[in-house]
Amino acid sequence: MLPSLLLQFSKILKLPQLLNIIDAWDHQTTSRFSLHSLPAHIFQPAKIIHQWIKILQNFFFCFTILPWHHSLPRAFYTEPRLFLTDWASISDKHLKLQNLVASHLLKAILFWNQFQHGQFSLFYLQDRHKRFVDFLITNNSKPWLLIYVDTHNSNLLNPDLNYFHSKLNTTYAVQLASHLPYVDRDFRTLQTPKIFPITTFLSQLI
Repeated sequence: MLPSLLLQFSKILKLPQLLNIIDAWDHQTTSRFSLHSLPAHIFQPAKIIHQWIKILQNFFFCFTILPWHHSLPRAFYTEPRLFLTDWASISDKHLKLQNLVASHLLKAILFWNQFQHGQFSLFYLQDRHKRFVDFLITNNSKPWLLIYVDTHNSNLLNPDLNYFHSKLNTTYAVQLASHLPYVDRDFRTLQTPKIFPITTFLSQLI
């Protein structure tokens, strides 16, 4: 284990630039990661940047979520979304909420897979018409649960959630709301896309 860690550290040849990237991620977290959006003073080839991301992932500093593109002809194919493991350090409250949900979903999926409840994976959805849903959980490579994180306390169901639910025929689709109080209802009883309290939803994952 130690030689592997030392090898990874040896690849970080320009620590100041790496620290600049980490600082930039505080504002880019939960967005699609793009090399073009990094600060102009970070002069590093794309290969080096991706190596640094992998190293930081191995140290559990961050994690990425890829886009789902199966059966969505106009979906994005390559750019991942970036999340910080320590979401409490994020200053923007909206980004913090999205990152909190992402962290809980990832932990739940790792738990479900480890205890053989299925073969779950985590993705996000976005197409070239700018329709977007924060998270898609698949089970055995089939769309299972859509999650849209409402950061503006809306009482209206997001149309993109309905759109992707109808396209992918997911078993469940929820719009998580932080302003709603806890309710005594399992999200798995929902038959159609619904607005649902975030506290209730997160408490039911594990």
